[in-house]
Amino acid sequence: IAISLLIVVILLILVGITGIRLSSPAVVICIFIPVMVCGVAWEYAELNIDTVAGSTYFVNVNDSLLDMLFNVLGTGYIVINVHELLKHESLTDLYRRSIRWKS
Repeated sequence: IAISLLIVVILLILVGITGIRLSSPAVVICIFIPVMVCGVAWEYAELNIDTVAGSTYFVNVNDSLLDMLFNVLGTGYIVINVHELLKHESLTDLYRRSIRWKS
């Protein structure tokens, strides 16, 4: 969930600074895909660390699948909320309302 929220903030800042317009599906994809890639990379790293160091980060395949399921559920929750929010206001308006610093 933390990576999802971080990506939302990064998107808001990029939209606020550059003025680009992103559609709601593009925002959803920009949030969901990087989080899933990070989750898979993390599980792969756990497996490699265990192979090299003999540690127990990688418990078993069921544990990894459960981790990925929770990644999907957490990211899905954030994506659904962001998608609903974008039905009512644009990313630019959201940036102006919540992040833009007063000079």
